[in-house]
Amino acid sequence: TSRELTLYLPLYMPVKVLGIGVDADATIETANPFALPKPIVFYGTSITQGGCASRSGMSYQAILCRRLNTDFVNLGFSGNGKGEPEMAQAVAGLDASCFVLDFAQNNETVESLKNVYAPFVEAIRAKHPDTPIVVVTPIYSAREAWGRDARLDGMRELIRDVAARRIAAGDRNIQIVEGADLLGPSQGDGLVDGTHPNDLGFEWMADGLARRLSKMLSLKLER
Repeated sequence: TSRELTLYLPLYMPVKVLGIGVDADATIETANPFALPKPIVFYGTSITQGGCASRSGMSYQAILCRRLNTDFVNLGFSGNGKGEPEMAQAVAGLDASCFVLDFAQNNETVESLKNVYAPFVEAIRAKHPDTPIVVVTPIYSAREAWGRDARLDGMRELIRDVAARRIAAGDRNIQIVEGADLLGPSQGDGLVDGTHPNDLGFEWMADGLARRLSKMLSLKLER
């Protein structure tokens, strides 16, 4: 029986691969190609990195890209997804089928996010005029159950405004995904600490993004 296998490296630990064991009578063949020739590149925070997933194959990118049959690059930086100009240039330097920007919460204020968000998108567009970009607003946080969070609301509005301005200027390859549509107020069971998704939350995020990206990139969804 033939099986196609994917190895996911740890989300938070370095690893040195010394070898991979297989049965003595097993044969190894080239895997089927990905549906896209280039990876989907994700940039963001610990949520993007996969913080609180039970294992590396349960980050939302891993779940999502299995369903889309695509390769991916995970540039989630726990506590440090702040969108600095240097990171914007580094991300823009990658050759991608699509860029997914999932950073906001690591910025302390709406103003600090404002200083970097539009320039980050512009840095990508300068090198990739037609590559699809998806901007994701912050997902639901459990503290919002007690009242509105002015910081998160302000960040959501800022991200919407940056994308809307680009669309109004003629950019037809940028789309907004509302984080609360991926993991919202009725999905608190998907949070492990009120902020970071657990495996269930990452599955919900992958579900929502799969529907959007499959249409945006003309891909068939696999289960």
